[in-house]
Amino acid sequence: MNGPSKELSIVIPAYGECAQLPDLLRSLLAEEVAREAEILVIDDGSPRPVEPSLREILAAFKDAQCVRKPNGGGPSARNFGADRAKGRRLLFIDQDLQLPRDFVATLVKVAEEFGPAAVSALYENRLESTSPFAEWYGI
Repeated sequence: MNGPSKELSIVIPAYGECAQLPDLLRSLLAEEVAREAEILVIDDGSPRPVEPSLREILAAFKDAQCVRKPNGGGPSARNFGADRAKGRRLLFIDQDLQLPRDFVATLVKVAEEFGPAAVSALYENRLESTSPFAEWYGI
């Protein structure tokens, strides 16, 4: 982590056309916890830079940026973002996800409540979920 600490950094590795990334960013804007977070979109050497198509939506966050790096794959992009993150907590989100309402706030709540070193969630976009996470937190 570099610089002054924030509560949460969200790292989003991105590659290619990223057609669903604006929708993901809009869903994050709908959550106060995410709007206050540091947002790091890591362009993993896409053939065409992704930043120009995201400028307007990234400007809506308090602290968001798109950083381009040479292609190295998803894990490399996550590590690159983690190295630059300022947050006390770190959340990785894939570029093609559509998050349920209050997803980030729920993960932060779980981390605060149980104090684990890591919190993980498998989100399945379907009406019925058998996940204890979904049952416990009503998502």
